[in-house]
Amino acid sequence: MLCFMKTGFRFPGAIFWGGCASILFAGLINAQNVTTNEAAWQGTVSVVTSNDVTYAEFAWYLYICNGESVVGTGPVVRNGNNFWYNFDLIEITGLPCPQLIEIENTSAALGELAPGIYTLITTSWGVPVATNTFTVLTNSVPPPPSPPTKKVAWQGTASVVTTGNVTYAEYKWFLNLGQGEYIVSTGPVVHNGNNFWYDFDLAERSEGIYPDLILVENTAAALGTLPPGIYTLTTTSWGVPVATNIFTVPTASTPTLQPAGFSADGSFNIQLAGVTNVCYVLQCSTDLVNWTSLSTNLVGPPLSDPSPVWPGPCYYRVQILDTTSILGNQ
Repeated sequence: MLCFMKTGFRFPGAIFWGGCASILFAGLINAQNVTTNEAAWQGTVSVVTSNDVTYAEFAWYLYICNGESVVGTGPVVRNGNNFWYNFDLIEITGLPCPQLIEIENTSAALGELAPGIYTLITTSWGVPVATNTFTVLTNSVPPPPSPPTKKVAWQGTASVVTTGNVTYAEYKWFLNLGQGEYIVSTGPVVHNGNNFWYDFDLAERSEGIYPDLILVENTAAALGTLPPGIYTLTTTSWGVPVATNIFTVPTASTPTLQPAGFSADGSFNIQLAGVTNVCYVLQCSTDLVNWTSLSTNLVGPPLSDPSPVWPGPCYYRVQILDTTSILGNQ
């Protein structure tokens, strides 16, 4: 996180850095046309009891062209015979890509339930979007076998860039839906001296569910504010090295946040120096302890604080969102 202070119309220019997490939002995006909004979950819900355990099964849709990504799912909430399960999605508008919808399948265990009648309410951002009333019987059938999976090696390119006093690892890589590939986990950044590691764990189902379709993924990981010097970034897949980058951090870089004056309506403008495939949350504070989020932004036009000038010092910083989004295909 990076910040500076403003007092009235004067700017001492103090810059602060703290820990920030990684990952992405990328592609050929015109930042002036991009906005983020809460997106409503859309799909179908069914409930099945197998081997004495009851599950909620969700088949739903992620609209890649609308830039939808998952903020959070679950957890299962129970009160008596009533269950709730929540989906929080966000949407980035202004992404230039063909129409592409990804089908998602999510299962949630409701537990071993006594015979009876129950209700499952599916919510999105806390708002009900589907209701299922289901009956648990005295007997159930064994669960069907899960399709076998195997580990898959990551394939792509890695580069390193320093901007705004922050060094980032930028990845462009591929997910083969035709082979049933999916993401198990990415990251975190591991740091030891002048050496960094970043891991991609991918897996493959035995049967593909799409025709030959390869998604192009863009992932950015913040390595931090580093002293000038020579460093090594090793990219691994399931702990096995797949790429090595040796990079140099220069002696000087543009500050991440710089004051950009006031607008006619009194808004305070701040110029952000960053990379295009990272989403930044602008925050402000009067005491460097309690922070208020103002907006979520991509690199482009100046960021803005529409609030009036505080009677005392006001500090600003940006945090990097930890989120992953599929942006396109080829």
